[in-house]
Amino acid sequence: MAEPLHAPHYRAFFRICAPLSRAQSWADVVQTLFVWLAQEANIGDLAARLDLNDFAHGCDDNAGHHRLRTQREQGAGTEAAPQYWAMRFEHPDAHHPHHRWHTDLGLTLAADGALDVALTLDHRLEPDLTGAPPEPPEITPPTLVQMLLEHAQQGWRFFAGSEPLSPQPFALAGDGAEAFWAALTDRARGCPLVLLMPDEQSGAYSLEPDRLASLLAGVAPVYAADRDTYDALQLLAPEPYRCPWRHVRIYYPGLAVANPLDFGRHRWFSHSFIERETAARVEQMILQDAVRGAARPHPPIVATLEELRARTTEIRQQQLHAAGMEGSIDPEWVELLQRDNDWLNEKIETLESEIEQYVEAVDKAERERDEANKNALEASDLVRTLEWRLGDANQRADGWKTRSEALERSNSALASFSELPESLDDVLKSIGQLYADRITFTERAHAAAAEATFDDVYKAWSCLFYMATDLWTLYFDQDEPVGDLAQRFRNRTGYELALNEGEITADDPDIMALRRDLFEGEEIDITPHVSIGSKPPDVLRVHYYPHRERQLIVVGHCGDHLKTAGTRRIRT
Repeated sequence: MAEPLHAPHYRAFFRICAPLSRAQSWADVVQTLFVWLAQEANIGDLAARLDLNDFAHGCDDNAGHHRLRTQREQGAGTEAAPQYWAMRFEHPDAHHPHHRWHTDLGLTLAADGALDVALTLDHRLEPDLTGAPPEPPEITPPTLVQMLLEHAQQGWRFFAGSEPLSPQPFALAGDGAEAFWAALTDRARGCPLVLLMPDEQSGAYSLEPDRLASLLAGVAPVYAADRDTYDALQLLAPEPYRCPWRHVRIYYPGLAVANPLDFGRHRWFSHSFIERETAARVEQMILQDAVRGAARPHPPIVATLEELRARTTEIRQQQLHAAGMEGSIDPEWVELLQRDNDWLNEKIETLESEIEQYVEAVDKAERERDEANKNALEASDLVRTLEWRLGDANQRADGWKTRSEALERSNSALASFSELPESLDDVLKSIGQLYADRITFTERAHAAAAEATFDDVYKAWSCLFYMATDLWTLYFDQDEPVGDLAQRFRNRTGYELALNEGEITADDPDIMALRRDLFEGEEIDITPHVSIGSKPPDVLRVHYYPHRERQLIVVGHCGDHLKTAGTRRIRT
């Protein structure tokens, strides 16, 4: 059968370091694979047809709908521990015979004696399938991974890049936060990391750590943090890379703090989201993300039979070149080329056979479609017309309903205004009522507005209106393009927006403490701010926090200019 043409269902890349000789480590891993095939893969009498020696040295076993192939290349290894070995196992799904599974596994013996494992599972539908295709299967870790990881009891260690792997969660205490942050930012990390943050009061997690670690075994380690870890990471990690209370976050390899847009790809799941979607569904999301985020090791390793064949050809070419036989017609070189040619011819025949089957299936489907269309043309035209009209009517109704609800909220808020805002704090209250689902003001913001010297109510209204509309859209509308948020806000509204403070101000902890506030018990960073004017009393600064989970602009200060390093120097 030809190889699948789409993304893998499951894949894992990890290194095995065993306290054994190279030959014994290699033999133990291959024996584990053989046991897995005989016991778990349901090949029937595999052991009766094929012994372990055949499996280890190369075989091509066809058993009905199953096919097992293995191949090896000694390379820089030995007869007992070759440098490269690969296996492909193909079999039908137990419940859907037209659904076929492929397991590719490659072993590469590293220079230090460790074994690099590359495991890929994929599935495809046979071209002669008729009727509705089966639902895509859920991702589950292969029992083979569990069987290999069980060797940890004999002192085996498992790594993905620089990161250790385990089927159990790693307990993360506050004194380990610094090492954890170093692991997150380590460029040599070859796998995602999953962090579970507990509830602030109860210490409970939103997902079960042991179950999640078992699901992610061989793909990503799971860290179950304690409550001290939260405080420690608050000091170590920039705000966009933190994990809030009772959240789960997955950190992918290549975390780049210097890139202001990198934080968004490190996905997080809130407790409310997990409750709404169910733990089982979120576990599938995390496993799927972790599988996709696995980084292939460097230098390159063998993962499939095709890669092993290519590596064999390279090694033979190097050997013939070293022997000074490059320009001669050596029998071994001819045999090597003939093997490659035979394999290519076999692949061509397989592809041609599959193409023929696909063409026949397409022709059959087109004939059935034409016949159905011929018998039901008028009915289908009528159905499509009615469906279009119904969809258009529903779309219009939804649009009017949304507009009506928005107008009703605005009218209700406007009806409550007995008079126009006369002060800055009146403007905050009015905007907060009109756009309650987009912007809110903390007690500190109201207090700052009451004490502010700024008295241009019109400008204040304009500024806060644009923050509730344009700024909210720039942060939370998924259709907005990624780019310079401050520049786009300035282009739309004419108001200045700064996302950070100057370097000297940012280095002063006392001044930066003024840029923190509390919102519903949560500490927020209100460093970003919109500016009006530069000379008192025509000066207004609106400091805010974009609350991504709530999709809300939280204003923590609306009033006079907060202290900066520059204002401190002027006063002194």
